[in-house]
Amino acid sequence: MNARHLEVIHAVIERGGVVNAAEALGVTQPAISRMIRAAEAELGLKLFERIGRRLVATEHAEQLFEEIAPVVASLAAIREHVVDLREGRTGVLRIAATPGLAHSMIPDAISDVLKRRPDSKISLDIRRRENVLQLVRTNASELGLGLMPTDAPDLVSTPLGGGRIVCVAPVGHPLTSRDFVTPADFRGHRLIIMTRGSPLGTLIASAFKAERQPLDWFIETPYSASACTFVRAGIGLALVDEYVTYHTDMQGMVQLPFVPELAVPAFLYRSRTKAPSKLASLFISAMTARATKWPQAR
Repeated sequence: MNARHLEVIHAVIERGGVVNAAEALGVTQPAISRMIRAAEAELGLKLFERIGRRLVATEHAEQLFEEIAPVVASLAAIREHVVDLREGRTGVLRIAATPGLAHSMIPDAISDVLKRRPDSKISLDIRRRENVLQLVRTNASELGLGLMPTDAPDLVSTPLGGGRIVCVAPVGHPLTSRDFVTPADFRGHRLIIMTRGSPLGTLIASAFKAERQPLDWFIETPYSASACTFVRAGIGLALVDEYVTYHTDMQGMVQLPFVPELAVPAFLYRSRTKAPSKLASLFISAMTARATKWPQAR
């Protein structure tokens, strides 16, 4: 299956149908349909079913979507890089980061870089952690930032900041009268957690297991900001990374320490085999200097 087939499958699912996918990819609707049929024939799988006038993704397509997403993101970034090279924009620093860090630590570091190099061009791509790592590993992004280190042999992980897992509760919730919360305190309360199997989800699950407490969750989400949105709506309590509280409007919510303390360090990822560019080195220095003050300075 070629790269264009992957992009088509991804676009149809992400955009919710053939019409929007065709517009996003700049092709005709019949071309989209032909490529879907070709992909299905090559894979031997039914990827979409027609319900009325709409194509609806099958379970097979939904499962493939998670694997396709980082590949499509890498292809898009590579195309943008090629355009930069063709048009002479060789001074563009491409950074990929998870949402919490993109909205909290990174803006200050970019500001520091622009003070020293006001003519710099910086591209910031906000992705899930696994996609960030994929973009750096394929050289689609020169630098990546995410929570927790990586054991990928082709990447270097540099620690930046020391956040932690915290509990976010709605104002007036019974637990907000406590100085801190423990796994046992969540019994009988609706809990929102980070997606199981993710680095943060695994970290939270390990704390409950160590305390011999059941992890009775109600909603799981890959984004701490989404979890806070559920809390603000009064749906439940959330265990999230501390970084999100520095860029999220916390009105209507209370932040509580979680015990046992779970460290959630921020890391900068880069290629082990490729030396950073001058602009990347300047950004790394700015991030490192900021990390000595963050998050305590907030």
